[in-house]
Amino acid sequence: MLIVVDNDGNIMTINQAVQKVLGYKEEELIGQPFDIILSDKSIGNILINSIDNLNKGSLAQNLEMNLLSKEGNEISILLSSSVLNDENGKFQGNVFIAHNINDRKIMENALKESEEKYRLVVENASDAILVLQDGIVKFFNSKVTDLSGYSKEELKSKSFLEFVHPDDREITMERHIKRLKGESAENSHKLKTINKNGDVRWVET
Repeated sequence: MLIVVDNDGNIMTINQAVQKVLGYKEEELIGQPFDIILSDKSIGNILINSIDNLNKGSLAQNLEMNLLSKEGNEISILLSSSVLNDENGKFQGNVFIAHNINDRKIMENALKESEEKYRLVVENASDAILVLQDGIVKFFNSKVTDLSGYSKEELKSKSFLEFVHPDDREITMERHIKRLKGESAENSHKLKTINKNGDVRWVET
């Protein structure tokens, strides 16, 4: 989207992309104050970071903010701007280029919501859930601390085999190596574990 604003802050020119994204006709915006298409949260940013700085010869690049459509919907954009001078170098206004990132922002927000729901499910699961990398516990939920008796800080540096009873360590490691090699191995099996107090508990992994 391209928007040209004069030195009084009024819109001089827009392109078709502005009309398509914001829903305005050209005649509805020409001559109107620039802030007619700025959301309340963005007015301060654009005035301070773009117009004021441009008069001092600075440029705004990839300023993340929101425009306001004709229907009142906020559209997330990345805004860049430059100075518009006449042939004598006299300041005439500003040229703004707005890149529509609304779909990306919607996906980012949806991903954050999904990650938060997933985290809550894992954290509140009745089963112990852990992620191992190179045999070391890298992630675990609160049920693991309950089952093992170790604190969160203690668990972060533990090898998984330290929780396995000596009687079952060999078979557990054999299955692990098979999986790493891509060979067939049972998806679940029962084994004895040892918690911090030395108590033996049967689990199914």
